[in-house]
Amino acid sequence: MICNETDGSGPHDDVWTRRISGMRIYSGEWMESDLREAGFRSVDTYRKDGRSWICVIARKRDRSETSGKI
Repeated sequence: MICNETDGSGPHDDVWTRRISGMRIYSGEWMESDLREAGFRSVDTYRKDGRSWICVIARKRDRSETSGKI
């Protein structure tokens, strides 16, 4: 689970990237794509209406799914 106070879409989000050297703010779309590429099978993104808050919940396959066992 990844929870961020912002997804980069807020009007004042750049204040953090200016204050903290090397900090990046990732969009929900970027996180979803990266998590799927890393092997997560289920990626759900939740947002708060009127805010740029974001929560991403990702699930990887368990061992029984990858070994062919049920």
